[in-house]
Amino acid sequence: MFSPRRSDSDGFGLAHFFVITLAVFFGVLGANLALDQIRAYQVEVALKRAAHEADQELKAMKKAADLDRQVRDRAARSRLQAETQRLASEREKRLRKEQAWREFYQPSAECRRDSMTYGCADAHIRAKTAFETQYRD
Repeated sequence: MFSPRRSDSDGFGLAHFFVITLAVFFGVLGANLALDQIRAYQVEVALKRAAHEADQELKAMKKAADLDRQVRDRAARSRLQAETQRLASEREKRLRKEQAWREFYQPSAECRRDSMTYGCADAHIRAKTAFETQYRD
């Protein structure tokens, strides 16, 4: 029979339902897009922070390597100076000993003419032995 018709104005119509559904859909879509933008910004900030920290760490490593190289260079210079001083000291000792030997041993006139005789060699050896036992730097 006869059923009363509902009018669109006195209730919740299908058009209103679609409008509200679309509004909710676009609202959720907008919220998701905003959330994606926020996350992208957070990732960008995190990447910049990580790059800055990596740069700072690289600078610190370079500084540490420079300091290490300076320490090694100073140590090498110190060893070189010590070795140079040791060699200079040994040379001075050797020169003093050679001078003391020249003053200690005066070969005879005969040995000055011909030092290749057995007597001269024997005299030289005896004098050298006596010198070595007496010599103190």
